[in-house]
Amino acid sequence: MALGELAPEDVRVEVVGGRVNDEEDIVEPEARPMAPSGPATGEGTVRYAGEARLGRPGPFGYTVRVVPCHPLLASTAELGLVAYPDAPEGMTNGDLR
Repeated sequence: MALGELAPEDVRVEVVGGRVNDEEDIVEPEARPMAPSGPATGEGTVRYAGEARLGRPGPFGYTVRVVPCHPLLASTAELGLVAYPDAPEGMTNGDLR
């Protein structure tokens, strides 16, 4: 993840996953934190690692999101900022976010 001028502690990176319905929307999503898995490069790129919990069998969807992190924020949604990855090229079954 290219953080630019941000430090890893300025953001929270999460893997969001859950069952998918017939429209391929994630239902009952669960967000789990990811952690930096090494030092930042000179360009500000940080690699993150984490686990998505597969609570039951069946279709499953996931995505990764980046949200602001600061002790003075009431929640990650307070600023209305979230970043998702672009949909994979050639994806024909919808965007599972």
